[in-house]
Amino acid sequence: MGGISLASYGLRLTTDAARRCLDWLRSPTEDSLATLLVHPGYQAVLRHSRTLSFAPITEQDFWRASRGEPSNLYGLRAVLDNAYQIECLVAHVELYRPSLLRHIANALLNLLDPVYWQNTGLHCIVGYDASIGIGGQVAINLNWPLYRENRDEIPRRLLHAAVHVAYERIHGPMYVDWLGQPGGLRRYLCTLVQKEGLALYAATPDSPAAGPLTDADQQTLAAPARLRQRLQEFAAIIATLERPGGDKEIDKILPIFSDQRLAFVVGAYLFRTIAAQEGPAGVRRAAMLPALEFIQKYRSLVQQPLPSTRG
Repeated sequence: MGGISLASYGLRLTTDAARRCLDWLRSPTEDSLATLLVHPGYQAVLRHSRTLSFAPITEQDFWRASRGEPSNLYGLRAVLDNAYQIECLVAHVELYRPSLLRHIANALLNLLDPVYWQNTGLHCIVGYDASIGIGGQVAINLNWPLYRENRDEIPRRLLHAAVHVAYERIHGPMYVDWLGQPGGLRRYLCTLVQKEGLALYAATPDSPAAGPLTDADQQTLAAPARLRQRLQEFAAIIATLERPGGDKEIDKILPIFSDQRLAFVVGAYLFRTIAAQEGPAGVRRAAMLPALEFIQKYRSLVQQPLPSTRG
């Protein structure tokens, strides 16, 4: 790791957006919100919302959230109550910034060609999802309870979202609008499995020495009974989608996919199994396949006996 030149890959890890958000919430003004929203981290939030949400976030959602009212901008609940802990996380990231960047760069180098992830901005923000990666930018919400419980999850989630950036550069963006197109549900779900699976695979420690798995998806990967159930649910959904009219089951399929976290768990299991059978080169080849082709090629792996549960 010591030989990695971060400057040559252009990775940047910032914390100023989190500080700006706390300042704005303590004294909300139009100017301070405008300054906040032009930050690349919050630009990523707005783009992510426009692309992948049924209810895109607007500036008014920020104001409603600041007043404690219901809004589409989740993740801002009790921010000021958690302000001290958030500021401690900001200080932690700033103190360990060089080592965090080396860890993330090393993991990405082992996963994909740098052309797909270099010049990525990694931004600590407050609000929205646990972590997102879109348009060359990563945003990680320091108000997420998981980070306050286990700081080791911060580099894992930064890495997870950086893989999203790389995936988008390889395959192009995905859109919630696909769900309204013929065959769109299958395309959407297969893309989720490949994208989220690759990200979770990259971010899951390969040894117990790396610390406890506090992320629920990582815990499922390490629990054979739960993992087998998720794999069976996935196989049943793919079989449904292959039948005539399978897309009409969208109201039944989407909640199962979401509630059981199938994209994350099944996708990571597939990449972990590919790594065991084909090595790192196999993982890279699988990541480059179009999503539908990826599922078609590797779907049979969900029927195989489970290998070791962590690694």
